[in-house]
Amino acid sequence: MCFSLTFEINIFFYRKRWYYEDNHLIDYSKSSRLTLNVSHNENFIVLLFRNISDILPIIKIYHLKICMQISNGPLIKILISFIYLDSLTLSSLFLSRNSDKNKKFQCDSITKVYLEILNDINELNFLMKIFPQMTYLKIDLINNINIQTFLRYILRKIQNESNIYVRLLSICVSAIDDKIIAQLIQMISSEKLLFNDTIKRILDHIYLQWT
Repeated sequence: MCFSLTFEINIFFYRKRWYYEDNHLIDYSKSSRLTLNVSHNENFIVLLFRNISDILPIIKIYHLKICMQISNGPLIKILISFIYLDSLTLSSLFLSRNSDKNKKFQCDSITKVYLEILNDINELNFLMKIFPQMTYLKIDLINNINIQTFLRYILRKIQNESNIYVRLLSICVSAIDDKIIAQLIQMISSEKLLFNDTIKRILDHIYLQWT
């Protein structure tokens, strides 16, 4: 299959991205970002990357955003083409039944992951497995799971598995208020899920950080 590619370069005023931490000195030489926003299916995306894979190490993309639902198999095929990635943003993830075929794959360069919609807790397990160096996880919408259940699950998983390095969670919670924050603090303390942690609310987002 032949491709006719058109690249569009846009220059905007600087805007702080989600993956830049507060009080963190930004290395602009590592700020290159690629956004995939296409109407084609995921197989087209995989085929496209096979055709341009030779130039990707030269371009040095550090931040990738995929604006479409993508399944785990095609996602892994895409990630193989990027060796410098530090952050990944996904609109939505779908775990296919043949996910065991890719269970040995790991991407050690990615430390920050933003999943806009979490539909199933197994998606969280998948992300933690293929991104063993992930330290920051951001989620906008958690479907069919309340915030207490979600936090309890992920924090116990981190307690029980020494190879998980997540230390910062950002979760968007609709109708968040001080009462919910107090309940989360009480749950974390009474169940001894974390020590040396801080939790804060900014608008409808909860930020939980620990050492």
